[in-house]
Amino acid sequence: MKKIVEEIIQNLNPKERETIIKRYGLRGGEIETLESIGKELGITRERVRQIQNQAIQKIKPIINSHSEIKDFIQKTKQFLKPIGVQEEYYFYHILIKNKLIKAGEEKIIRFFLIHHEDIGYYPGDDFLKSFYAKDKNYSLFLKHILKKIYIHLIENHQKIFSEDELFHLILKEIKIHKIQEKNFESLINLIRIIRHLHKNPFNFWGFIKNYFIVPTSLKHKIYLILKSENRPLHFSEIHKKINQITQIEDEFLHPIWKKPYSLESIKNELIKNSDFVFVGRGTYALKEWGFEEGKIFDVLKNFILKNKEVSFQKVYEFINSQKIVKPSTLSIYLYRMQKQGLINIEGNIIKINKEK
Repeated sequence: MKKIVEEIIQNLNPKERETIIKRYGLRGGEIETLESIGKELGITRERVRQIQNQAIQKIKPIINSHSEIKDFIQKTKQFLKPIGVQEEYYFYHILIKNKLIKAGEEKIIRFFLIHHEDIGYYPGDDFLKSFYAKDKNYSLFLKHILKKIYIHLIENHQKIFSEDELFHLILKEIKIHKIQEKNFESLINLIRIIRHLHKNPFNFWGFIKNYFIVPTSLKHKIYLILKSENRPLHFSEIHKKINQITQIEDEFLHPIWKKPYSLESIKNELIKNSDFVFVGRGTYALKEWGFEEGKIFDVLKNFILKNKEVSFQKVYEFINSQKIVKPSTLSIYLYRMQKQGLINIEGNIIKINKEK
């Protein structure tokens, strides 16, 4: 491919050739902006654009009539299946994996692909990533569908979507436009193109600014783990789950989930943050679940003082709904309250000491 590109750009004058090489990174360099090329050549940005356009007009017919390039394009199009589209950089990954191109040839291949009439290319924007499609009309058609999906998601940016909900949304659009392929792979191919869309380790999807999807702090990660488990967890178990998440390999999981934390960091976050409630034996719950803050003894004392007279059974049921307490520990706390003169125990009934 390097030999072919050199053969093609020989049809340009020196300034056109230099502009195209720099603009597309054809000799291994970075892709340069119009402005940076203008500074190097001592001309304006607009003049660089004119030179670039003149050069493209000269070589585009050569690219489209070149038999080897045409044959190559047809071979690459088989990897746009199942739905006839692939996100640009994932497409290069597939071509390298299938040994159709070599690593390092991506910029040259891009140069051929975006200027060939037999394949569609969308350069990307604020909503969508750049992608290739089976033809130019199809690329515009898919742009329309994907932008509709993006707008729906952004209008509900505070919501998180289950995988089924997200797939249903995409399938609805596909059905409207009579696209035949409706399998998992085709849906993922479309999702890959939508900008800022990620999923969390619990298989919920949403936009990057939603901290349920891309947590901005350790507090958010702990919150999501507790929410997902729907039960109190020991701080060591939370630490273990965070470390397990860092090992997940998933292209849609934001890199922020890869950050590890020490056991001490997690313990300190649980202690200092009011969103979490200590429920006993190093175990924490979410405050929103209705757990009362405070030490076990204080929570127990407040409950009995509030009720004035209560059975052992009611006390046991209450404290076990709030804290993790052994029956023997509960007996010790009640004995302590009795010694302090706060309560009297008469049979199965606990009464507050009115004299206190």
